[in-house]
Amino acid sequence: ATDATTDATTDATTDAVADAGAPAGAPGAGGAGTGTGTGTGPGKGPGTGLGTGGTGDGPVTVPPARPRRQVHPRFPAAASALGLQEARCLVRFEVDARGRPTQVSVMSCPAVFHAETKRAALQWRFYPVRVDGRAVPARFTLAVRYTRAGG
Repeated sequence: ATDATTDATTDATTDAVADAGAPAGAPGAGGAGTGTGTGTGPGKGPGTGLGTGGTGDGPVTVPPARPRRQVHPRFPAAASALGLQEARCLVRFEVDARGRPTQVSVMSCPAVFHAETKRAALQWRFYPVRVDGRAVPARFTLAVRYTRAGG
């Protein structure tokens, strides 16, 4: 028997919510702000002034996406033929605001596992990532572990 498992808790990392995290100029919106103002004080020290916020397209820290449905990949026959007993693949997910993968890429594992990992990963569903109560698109990486049982 063969099996592939996912380790979506200890190996889960999130890295950004781009372009949808917060309104332009909001705290945590990312992007560099610009501003002008007149300072008050004896030449050193704090000044006061008004400025405009950032563009809102920088990274925002968000909680990790939680899988709602996982489709476990099958251990590839070609991997068995090569004598491989286990592998750990990193899967880079891009999900829409509803938690549906729009793009996945597989890395850090033998190429023989890529197609099956991608096939299964595209069928996963996630609880939406929320920023300030609003569902937003997200990018994150999860690990998928393959183990050939009885090997």
